Amino acid sequence: MLVASFLIIVLGLGAEGVLLSHFIISVIFVIISFAVSRRSININLNRTYIINSLIFSIPLLPHVASSWIIKSSDRVILEKFVDLGELGLYSLGAQIATVLSLFYTGVNNALVPRYTRLRKDGNSTEAKQLLRIFGIIIILTGIISIPIAIFAVSLLTSSNYSGAIAFIPVLIIGEIIKGFYFIPVAKLFYTKSTKSIATSSIIAAIANIIINFLLIPYIGAYGAAVSTIFAELIRFTLIFLASKKSKQLKVMNLTKEGN
Repeated sequence: MLVASFLIIVLGLGAEGVLLSHFIISVIFVIISFAVSRRSININLNRTYIINSLIFSIPLLPHVASSWIIKSSDRVILEKFVDLGELGLYSLGAQIATVLSLFYTGVNNALVPRYTRLRKDGNSTEAKQLLRIFGIIIILTGIISIPIAIFAVSLLTSSNYSGAIAFIPVLIIGEIIKGFYFIPVAKLFYTKSTKSIATSSIIAAIANIIINFLLIPYIGAYGAAVSTIFAELIRFTLIFLASKKSKQLKVMNLTKEGN
């Protein structure tokens, strides 16, 4: 934020300043990360490890792309149906709600390795407790973030942007649903069922685009906010059912091995 503010406000680079700040911080982050972890790095081009890693990670590429579509396609479609003023208000509300998404993503990045380690060590009870705690965190932070986000918009922006406040509760509800999506995803990462993750995201992204085109012409930017909620609900439902199916298959395989 500091680098972007300097490039935009002081040097007057505009949108290019945002992109340049992303590049600068990424380079700095890579250098620092390498310096911190260099003693733990051991380069080993093991063919089996590489193949297994690709099998695990390639299905996640459409998952990442679909997540981007759900997050950004609404603004692309909105530009065709609403004026720039309404688009700007919606974009501000979406940007504020993204802070909650970043928080959930950060917690999830710490959650998945911990959950996987507990499951591998046979601590299923503690692993379930970890997911329950994450669920409580999602609910509490989601509820608290609504008044905080509204206050932030009122404090940091002029009255011209007060219209963005109307979008914030709806957008944050979408982020809360996305937060809950991380819980069954942790289970699928443990069972390496990444294809299910990709499939759910692709279907949700397609649904998001369709609902955007159906609602935006009639209710404007609110249609984009509602479509995000529906897309996240669809993705959560599909991934939840996939995690249940994965658990059942694992139980059946263990039963067969026991017999």
